[in-house]
Amino acid sequence: MSDPVYIVGVDPGVTTGICVIEIWDGKWRLLKRMTVDDVRDGGGLCALATSVTWSLLNYVPAAMAMEQMMAYKTSAQEKAEAQGVIRLAAYQRQIPMHTYAPTMIRTLVVGSGCAKASDIAKVTRELTGITHAKKGEAFDKHQQDALAAALCCALKEGYLNILEPQEAP
Repeated sequence: MSDPVYIVGVDPGVTTGICVIEIWDGKWRLLKRMTVDDVRDGGGLCALATSVTWSLLNYVPAAMAMEQMMAYKTSAQEKAEAQGVIRLAAYQRQIPMHTYAPTMIRTLVVGSGCAKASDIAKVTRELTGITHAKKGEAFDKHQQDALAAALCCALKEGYLNILEPQEAP
């Protein structure tokens, strides 16, 4: 049995999702998921830095993953600022940062580079078994996108060979 490997996935933007997955012996499970709302000012960016740093210190991941910024997005500045905070946190902890094109994430996680957000939501709910979260514990689209980035990294960087539903805790 090998030691577990942790990967932090991040969906940066005005609202940022963060997920931590654990991988061991070719199996994975979602350990932590959180959302940081409204990172459009210094306070929001500070909250994001705190959440990302907390994830890095508590899990010491082998890698971080996030989606590459696309220029056509309306929140490009906010996403770029969030990415800067995330990259800095990874750099300070010497954690390798991987960025993936949206089509790469969709292709590896959903099976089609043309998949829609609803397809990612469906697949991540099926993979995790989180279909009806308790009130206040919603598995929101930002967390789902962060999970998709982490799973893409796990597959692309060779931590997982195949994407199957997560192992029970």
